[in-house]
Amino acid sequence: MLATQTPKQHQVGHALIEWIIVSLPLIWLGLLAIEVSGWHSTRQELALVAQQATLFASLSGGRTESIREHLIEHRSLLMRGEIQVCVKDQVSQLMRDFKDKRLSQQVGHDVIRHNHIIEQHRRFVAKGWANGRGPRSGQTISAANFLRVSVTLQHRPVTPVIRFFIPTITITSHHEAVMQSHRTQNPKACVTSKVR
Repeated sequence: MLATQTPKQHQVGHALIEWIIVSLPLIWLGLLAIEVSGWHSTRQELALVAQQATLFASLSGGRTESIREHLIEHRSLLMRGEIQVCVKDQVSQLMRDFKDKRLSQQVGHDVIRHNHIIEQHRRFVAKGWANGRGPRSGQTISAANFLRVSVTLQHRPVTPVIRFFIPTITITSHHEAVMQSHRTQNPKACVTSKVR
C-alpha cells in the first residue's frame, strides 16, 4: 500500500518555502541598512578629517602631500581603501602670476605671499591687470590664497555579501580654506594612497 500525505504534512513544506521567500528580502534589507549606516558614518568622518587636513595644509604651504599625510595619520578604522587627494587650484599658473620675488629669495623657494592682500591687489591693478586678475591664471591674488581640495575614498563595503555585488563605493568630499601661510609650489596636484 502506498502511503499518502496528510494535509498537515503538505502545509509544513509550503510554510518553509514561504518563510524562505519572505526572509531573504528581509535579510538583504538588514544587510543594506548596515551598509548604508556605515557609508554615512564613513562619509561624515571623511568630511571632518579632510576639512581638518585642508586647514592644516593652509598652515604649511598648501601642499597635497601634507593633506594626505594628515588624513592617514588622523583616520579611524572606518576609512579603509584607496584614497586620492587633489588640490584643485592651478598652482603653477598662480605662481607665474603672483610669485613674490623678494619673499621667495628670502625663504629659498617660490611662494605666493599670503598677507597684505589688498596692497598686492592694488599693485596688480596698477600693472594694468583687469580687476587684478593674472594673465595666465585668470584669478586674483585673493583667489590665489584660497586652497581648494577634493578627497575621494574608494570605500570597501563591510558586509561580504554586499561587497560581492558592490566591490567599492566612491565617497568624494570637497573642502576649502584661506591660506594661513605663504603658498608654495605643489609638486603633485593629486596623490593616491592605499589606506588599510
